[in-house]
Amino acid sequence: MCGIYGIFSHTGQLQVDHELIARMATSQRHRGPDSHGLIDDVSAILGVERLRIVDPSERGDQPFRSRPDGNLWLAANGEIYNSNALRRRFPTYPFQSESDIETILPLYLSEGCDGFAALNGKFAAVIWDTTNRRLVLLRDRAGESPLFYARCGEHTIVGSEIQALLHHPAVSRDLDLTALGQFFELGFILEPLTIFRDIKRVQSGTALTIHGRQASVLRYWEAAAVPRKETTTGQATEQLRSLLRAAVSIQTDTALPLGIFTSGGVDSSLLVGLTAELRDPQTIHTLTARFTHESYDEGLFARRVAKKFGTKHTEIMVDDEKLACAFRAVSERIAEPIADPAVLPAHLLAREAADRVRIVLSGEGADELFGGYPTYLGHRCAAGLDRLPPGIVRHLLKLVTLLGPSTKRVPLRFLLKRFLDTHRMMGQERHAAWLGTDARCLLDLPLELPEYPALQSLSGAEDVGRYMLLDYLTYLPDNLLVKIDRTTMLHSLEARAPYLDYSVTEFALSLKHQLKVRGLTTKWILKKVAAELLPNNIAYRRKRGLSVPTADLINGSLRHDVDELLSESRLKTQGLFRTGKVRELLSQHRSGRFNHARPLWALVAYQGWYEHWSHRN
Repeated sequence: MCGIYGIFSHTGQLQVDHELIARMATSQRHRGPDSHGLIDDVSAILGVERLRIVDPSERGDQPFRSRPDGNLWLAANGEIYNSNALRRRFPTYPFQSESDIETILPLYLSEGCDGFAALNGKFAAVIWDTTNRRLVLLRDRAGESPLFYARCGEHTIVGSEIQALLHHPAVSRDLDLTALGQFFELGFILEPLTIFRDIKRVQSGTALTIHGRQASVLRYWEAAAVPRKETTTGQATEQLRSLLRAAVSIQTDTALPLGIFTSGGVDSSLLVGLTAELRDPQTIHTLTARFTHESYDEGLFARRVAKKFGTKHTEIMVDDEKLACAFRAVSERIAEPIADPAVLPAHLLAREAADRVRIVLSGEGADELFGGYPTYLGHRCAAGLDRLPPGIVRHLLKLVTLLGPSTKRVPLRFLLKRFLDTHRMMGQERHAAWLGTDARCLLDLPLELPEYPALQSLSGAEDVGRYMLLDYLTYLPDNLLVKIDRTTMLHSLEARAPYLDYSVTEFALSLKHQLKVRGLTTKWILKKVAAELLPNNIAYRRKRGLSVPTADLINGSLRHDVDELLSESRLKTQGLFRTGKVRELLSQHRSGRFNHARPLWALVAYQGWYEHWSHRN
């Protein structure tokens, strides 16, 4: 992994401010502390802070120039897993290194942006054509590697993380109100927007070309276009087993010690089992978060998996004080608001892992590709509930409400109440309500339900399948992959997600939803494969997820922080929030009569970010 930064002039000469470039470089150094590369000419400057993983020699340091003419510059963040195959395709190209990243150059020289469909990996790349002053910005299919840009007059500023761009004086810190609305509705912001009006994200699976004042986007891969295939259960199980083994093999093909974030759930446990088949278990470090709150703790399941396969296992004890410290660190060091409280234990896990390994595997993508979320069951049940008389539904809702609040981990009463409250909504609105933060009521702005362009081409798809695909296109790249990239990279740690291997992804997208959600079983086909390696009580465990006791944090170890961040005077100064509503929810939450952790945490996370990133230092 690496940190990229650069400034490009499309029409005139670039006046280089060396102090500015130094600040941009420093802001990305946590992504690549091993080497610092910079090339420039009269029209552009491109820098890379490199984390040396593949070809750790100086020859592999970036940026690269095309050979022999040097007219193209290349900087990239990530890994190209099929780089050996690409080298064989271009046997006459004079490579200067063994780097996987360098293979992008002959591919682009030969096929232009259309060639990017041949890449398998996680990557964000910048290509600068010095002759034509053409800039190409590229991201992988799932959106594992980040890339941001801002167009300021005749200049384009790029960076792997937002803070690199914020150093440039032409980049405003004005908020994008549409993005703000999405954040408080969903808990994340949809591509290509960011919280800042001037800064955009390169969209997953696309190449953005900027030439002069013109910009064009090529979508080189479209998840919704993958055709469904007829297959038997036996054929699907055999093929999935083979594809997963190949994906894990290619992503663990390193002599370096390897880490795996484990929860004791099926996704991470299967990765442990597959990896242990390929390498000495004593070179595998499994790491899990143990919570002092009993209802949040899954450590015993993760420990059983580690013991079964003989890995070096580490348990990180997580209490409220550690979570509070993690909140302050994340707010200060990540230039994007993240409403998902799982960012806190993720930060603590990454910090611990960085003392042991440089590469970790994680299970991102399995739920979206193979149907792991309980919301998919909810969509199937909603139609049946609609057939009941409204009076019965109202009676059920009253009974659930009488159960009262709970601060335990996603209690059943919460899921039932949310389901009963929303079952009559239209599918898209219902999905947003189940996924969201309940925090839109805190904003003093007119809000509309966020639009999902991804759904426009899915009108004929079955309900459950369309929402799996929607989560793959939104929740995964805009929330989960943001969380894992930023927290691991804060500690110069590379995270890899074998479930997002191109071949595994295409296969999963080709399956009909009946092989993923069957009866009340989610991830049905994945669990069949997992049961070949894992005990049934691991392979068929109910989905838990990495949850955090935010209700207790708000009233406990973060109480002082929350009171300051949500103070009426502070909120009124911003002019964006309904201070009376905030005061009402916080008072009710503090009394213990209600659990308003979801909307309050979204606001606390936003305010923690705003405190550090809304103004220039």
